[in-house]
Amino acid sequence: TARYQSVVTRAGSALWRFVGLSFALAATLAAATAQAHHTRRTALYVDFGAHSLALEIRMPLEERSFARGKLVKLTDWQVDPAEARELADYVRSHLRVVGGPMRGASTGTGDEFEIEIRDVTIQTENLLVVNATARASRPEATRAIELRDDAITERVNTHETYVFIRRDLEAGQLGDAPKLFGTLHWQRRSIAIFPFSVQLWEI
Repeated sequence: TARYQSVVTRAGSALWRFVGLSFALAATLAAATAQAHHTRRTALYVDFGAHSLALEIRMPLEERSFARGKLVKLTDWQVDPAEARELADYVRSHLRVVGGPMRGASTGTGDEFEIEIRDVTIQTENLLVVNATARASRPEATRAIELRDDAITERVNTHETYVFIRRDLEAGQLGDAPKLFGTLHWQRRSIAIFPFSVQLWEI
């Protein structure tokens, strides 16, 4: 009887250890899932200058690979040069900036901005960062823009791009914390931005 009770006690202890480990594993997986879900959205940061815009696009590597149907090739934990050129062409072909209408106006300036991709890098193991410059032909064209970006969303209809206003140098607004301006997705691929309406010092 004593031996039987000892066996039962050990079995019960093992069961509780198993239950505890199961809960711990579930919590770990839930946290990992939440983190992965968080990084599956693109963040596009806009810095307004007097004659141009600086754009920083942070896109999840996994989603980009899924959209193009193959993995992004890395060399020494950086994007392979040939791959970087291909990615730059892809981003450039899906990114468009046009002088948009000012408040109260029905039409915009129509000025097409020249897009230059400066570099493509890996920031973390799962985050691809593209830095670009959008140059306007006239300085006043940067006062209001229409931004279009459907990279990844043109293939992955659940993907979203968060558009942030980070700096407005012409207005002297140098807020440390970017302000979320809007969200792009499969059904909304462009957004009109009026930089001077964003009060970065209030953040």
